[in-house]
Parts: sequence; structure tokens; C-alpha cells
Amino acid sequence: MEGALSGLKARRADLLSKLQEVEDEIALAERWLGATDISEPTKPRTLQDAMALVLRENENVGMRPQRMAEIINTRKLYVKRDEGPVGANGIQARVSNYASLFVRENGLVRLRDTLVSPEPSSGAGSDGVAR
Repeated sequence: MEGALSGLKARRADLLSKLQEVEDEIALAERWLGATDISEPTKPRTLQDAMALVLRENENVGMRPQRMAEIINTRKLYVKRDEGPVGANGIQARVSNYASLFVRENGLVRLRDTLVSPEPSSGAGSDGVAR
């Protein structure tokens, strides 16, 4: 009986972790779509938020993971728990883990087109991306 209880507790912990990941993705998508504001003094709370901010500021032009890491570290947009710098491997891991948010093509990372909303003052091309 104790083994079954232990298994159920482990399963609950796993499900709670997955729920938190989904809630984080929803919150991130809402911020990207403008449902909530990220004010200038507020720093992104996750690495994927920082990555999205850098890509949006650069008009979602594909960027090498190393360059993205340099920008994030220089601007201190995200600080790892161990307070070490973000590396290209960390960027690549987030791209892989958040494939619904990011695309990797020819070694360059960018946001999925569906997450890039056109600026209100600019027209959008036929692909929905602001020009």
C-alpha cells in the first residue's frame, strides 16, 4: 500500500510540474499577443520571455543562439538560478522545449510567425508578419 501511495505522490508531482509548464506557456503567449503588458522596467521572468523580447525588438529576424545569449546577458534580461551567464546551449534547449513558440532554421532562431502580431501602425504582408 505504501508503494502505491508513493507512486501516486510521484505522479501528482509530475502532473503539477506539467501544469506549471502549460500555465507558463499560456502566460507567455498572452504577453506576446498583448493580452498583458510587460512594462519597460519589468524584466522577463523566464528565459523564453527574454528570448521573445530580443527577437521582437529585432523584428523577429533570425538570430544565432550565441548572439541571443550575448544580448540577454549584456542587458541582464534573465539571470539563471546559479547566477551564471546564459549560454547558446541554454537558448537551443528552450527552442527545442518550446517548439510551439520558436523555430530553428539554418542555425537561426526566431518566433513562430503565428506569435508575431503586426504593429498597429504598419501593414502586414500576406504571411501576417508586419513589414
